[in-house]
Amino acid sequence: MNALPVRDSPTRRRRSLPRRVGVLAALAALLSTFVVMTVSNPAHAAYGCDNVPQGDYATTVYNSWDEDEGKYGAHLVVFWLKWWERTFNVAGSDTEGNDSDSPQMKTFTITQSRTYTVQNTFKASSSSTVEFLKVKLSSSYEYTQQITNSYTTSSSVTYQETLPAHVAKKVYNGVDAINVRFDVATWFLDQGKCWWRPNLTAYDVYQNVPTTNERREVKQLPVINPGGVVDAVDYNYNIRPCEIVSLFGNGFEAPSRVILRQGGNTWYVGAGSAWWYESWNQINATLPCDIQPNNYVSVSVESNKTLERVETPWPRFVFISP
Repeated sequence: MNALPVRDSPTRRRRSLPRRVGVLAALAALLSTFVVMTVSNPAHAAYGCDNVPQGDYATTVYNSWDEDEGKYGAHLVVFWLKWWERTFNVAGSDTEGNDSDSPQMKTFTITQSRTYTVQNTFKASSSSTVEFLKVKLSSSYEYTQQITNSYTTSSSVTYQETLPAHVAKKVYNGVDAINVRFDVATWFLDQGKCWWRPNLTAYDVYQNVPTTNERREVKQLPVINPGGVVDAVDYNYNIRPCEIVSLFGNGFEAPSRVILRQGGNTWYVGAGSAWWYESWNQINATLPCDIQPNNYVSVSVESNKTLERVETPWPRFVFISP
């Protein structure tokens, strides 16, 4: 947002501005209590604020003490949305796996809970509508929040699933949310005019806005099959330093990397390294030349799973030939 114009009040008395912590506290209080006006151009139409920048915005009006004027009065707060994205706030998670050769029923139990403060949401695009506690993300999808002070995810959630052989999954429980970044500015409404308050103005404010839409997400973890690390040329177990190996398994998701551990040493091999290849069920990687032969090395895979990077729950131990 461009620099905001300043119009001095004829009765304005110079006072020391509150410290930044006070400003942030005031802004937080505003964000938790605002009510959106419903007119198409509220700042101009309702208050004649000709010094409020044009554009798409949401507004609220609250009554509070004005430091500059030394009296109570109405304050107009204007929010300009600059960026938004959908996200998922995780409250708790549980991991279960089946490294046997046959399917098994597994029970995921999530006991961790988290309380989210539900405050408000913001307009999600220049073409969407502005409504209290609602963000319309597209013509066919919208988030709606209930009017409540806080929301706590379930403190105990169970989920059952039959896992195939050599498969591991992680279940996350939480709520849908929106990350937003916006500018906010405040004007004091007095004598039929708007007086800008720079001490209650902030730029590039970031806020995570949770909804009350609770759900779970299930992510498959990367798993290397038993015996799934072989020489990439002839698929035998005669594996040497500096050579290419193939890892077979499931749940690999780019960007992945292979983690090798031997003694107190750890090596990471990933995209950009020699002869690297990855898909959902196979990775080709070149072993470091300084791995010690005539010894075992632990082989794991770490993959990107949107909510976090996760590593193979069961590393495979491979003998390094001389």
